[in-house]
Amino acid sequence: MINLLPYEEKKQLRAARFNTVLIRYLVTLWMGSIFMATIFAGAYYNLTLSKTSAEQLLSQNQSKSSAYQSVQQQAATINANIASARNVLSQQILYSKVLISIGQITPQGVVIDKLSLSPSTFGTAITLQAYARDSDAALALKTAYQSSSIFSNVSIQNLSGGSGTSGSVSGYPVSITLNVTINKYAAL
Repeated sequence: MINLLPYEEKKQLRAARFNTVLIRYLVTLWMGSIFMATIFAGAYYNLTLSKTSAEQLLSQNQSKSSAYQSVQQQAATINANIASARNVLSQQILYSKVLISIGQITPQGVVIDKLSLSPSTFGTAITLQAYARDSDAALALKTAYQSSSIFSNVSIQNLSGGSGTSGSVSGYPVSITLNVTINKYAAL
């Protein structure tokens, strides 16, 4: 088959086909633009509704939170009181802990006559009277107190008695008087 159409008509037919394709592309582009504009408008509308509802919720919550202002102040006061109590409790002296520690390091065969503990006795030199079954137990007391972390500056002030002498406690004839300093951190 031979194409007998004149050159000008061929040119016009090609231009017409090209224009048809262009018109289709333009219509598609125009429809796509309208579709995208609709999506953007819907998203903008949705965001403004969300913003409005969020602002209303915020104002409602602020009005509700103002009702709890007194509760918040009470909670702050309670927290301050708890902090004060924690501070006081951290500085308290546990005399029972000190007595148990002293009892644990005191060797067998030794009894302490009397021990008076007060806040002023910690960190200062005190005199401690004890009785022992023999002089070896009395010297073991001094050694035990010297090597402990509860006492410092342990020295013998007086050591008296022995076999045959009676101390003031029955069965413990040796009397020992020690100068000791109870460390401040022993009660913590």
